[in-house]
Amino acid sequence: MISTLDTHELVKDLTATGFTDAQAEAVTRAVRLAREFDISNLASKTDIADLRREIAEVELRLIKWVIGTGVAAVIALSGVIWAATQVILHARP
Repeated sequence: MISTLDTHELVKDLTATGFTDAQAEAVTRAVRLAREFDISNLASKTDIADLRREIAEVELRLIKWVIGTGVAAVIALSGVIWAATQVILHARP
């Protein structure tokens, strides 16, 4: 179990060893914040691995979408060129 932090005592101990009041208070504040930090909000290795997997899946879907759109554009353009060619070939002067 974590014991309580006596910040006043810590400041006194630090100033007794040569820290200025400002330095001792800054160190004490940092120690207090570190003790109060909630590590449950940190990402675990599993969280990061899951995120990488999800990013890879999104990249794959995006690549498929871009390729599919490109193929559709080529088919559409081919149809336009074919239709234009037919119009030109069958046009009567």
